[in-house]
Amino acid sequence: MANLSLSAVSVGVYTALNVSGLTSLVSSRIYDDIPPAPTYPLVLYLVDETEARGMGTAEMPEIDLRVSVFSTSADGAQAQAIIAKVKDLLKDAVLTVTGYAMAGRVVWRETVRLGTTEINGVKVNEWVVLFTCWLVAA
Repeated sequence: MANLSLSAVSVGVYTALNVSGLTSLVSSRIYDDIPPAPTYPLVLYLVDETEARGMGTAEMPEIDLRVSVFSTSADGAQAQAIIAKVKDLLKDAVLTVTGYAMAGRVVWRETVRLGTTEINGVKVNEWVVLFTCWLVAA
């Protein structure tokens, strides 16, 4: 029976990000869901999975990881510093994912400035860094 790896991956991502190098920039504001009345800057991470196996029967989830940084700073320097730290922490990392082993390392795909958006009436700048990794059932 196939298991959904997203909860285990989410814990692994949070563990990798919740370190002093990032918390010195965003405090404890590292989320997998934006709270109702957020304080900025903040980091939001989202994980999705697809099946990457070939013709075998073993499970091999491919994980797409999207990490967004939201900042109210007008010049973008704050968000850039945070997104650079996120990239530094996750690029080529080996995540601890309960029930799975990493098939290789976390692969950085791209970093994108999405521009200004509004969250609960607050104008924020969003930067996104995208990663991919693969898992095998342990």
